[in-house]
Amino acid sequence: MADKEEEIDCYALLGVTAEASEAEIQTAYRKRSLKIHPDRNPDNPNAAHEFHQLRRALEILTDPAKREALAEAAKAKAARAARFASYDAKRRDLQTELEERERQFKRQRKEAAQDERDRKNEFERIKAETQRLMAEKEKALREREELARREGKAGRTASTEAKVDGPDGPLDTTVRLKWPRKSQPTWTESDALSAALSPFGETDSIFVSAKSASGKPPKNITAVVAFKTILGAFAAVEAAGRQGGVLEDVGVRWAGGDEPEAVKRLRAEGKLDTKGWTPSPAPATAAGGEGGNTKSFTFSSFPTSFSTAPSFSAPPAPKAPGVDYEAATLMRLRERERLAREIREQEEREEEGAAA
Repeated sequence: MADKEEEIDCYALLGVTAEASEAEIQTAYRKRSLKIHPDRNPDNPNAAHEFHQLRRALEILTDPAKREALAEAAKAKAARAARFASYDAKRRDLQTELEERERQFKRQRKEAAQDERDRKNEFERIKAETQRLMAEKEKALREREELARREGKAGRTASTEAKVDGPDGPLDTTVRLKWPRKSQPTWTESDALSAALSPFGETDSIFVSAKSASGKPPKNITAVVAFKTILGAFAAVEAAGRQGGVLEDVGVRWAGGDEPEAVKRLRAEGKLDTKGWTPSPAPATAAGGEGGNTKSFTFSSFPTSFSTAPSFSAPPAPKAPGVDYEAATLMRLRERERLAREIREQEEREEEGAAA
């Protein structure tokens, strides 16, 4: 007999005895169902649950195998109660404690299973959302390809301009952040994190990994942030660990691992001299969260050695955008998705290793 079938008193719900025939059970069910049906009791929030239990009771008592199992369970329960009554006080207390531990174990197992289901559902939701965004991007790309083909516009020119004015690689504007949950608890929301990073530049997309494989909140939070310009990403990397700054307790590194070639090229040309950077207070934002523990700053000079600020943002879409430029944009989106998936898998492996 399953646990759920033992939770209800089938005979009491239908108002019949254990010796009742199937016809008597059917008659009792019809009378009882007319009284407690949810349509006749719209003001009773428990009406649907009571009606469901009544249907289960009918199913059990009209099934010979289930009814026999129910009878055996009732006999075992009565025998257990008789044995319990014969125990002395100490033994009864021990029996009660053991039964309570067993119930607690079942509850914990059920909660763990529910947490696992919730985690899988959340992962599937994120996966479906990512696939939806990818499908929309690919659809837009196909439409632009068709538009360019109809108008006879070649995509080679736009691709060349993107290579000159934009980042060299798909992750050149993307950084990886890691911080203790206690220091910035509100940054698990993308909007709050974007607002906190606004002094460095506008963000393009944010992925926050704030849930471990076990479903419990992790000690450290990891996020992948794609800025709209390479200068915004560079500013965030340089600001990491600066005392009094918004990223004082945050580790920031390039998502690709190494510093992008575009940044190295600017360093070699002497255009990224950070000695002239000075932090200055920035207006309070919603990223401060509860308690106002978020620190923020802007760069009063960013950086001072720029004679003319180089453009490293992705070029605006031309009137007849080229196929190559759109393909590069889609490649960046796929690369960021791959990086977010690898971070999630790495954190799950680390958690499993710590638990072992």
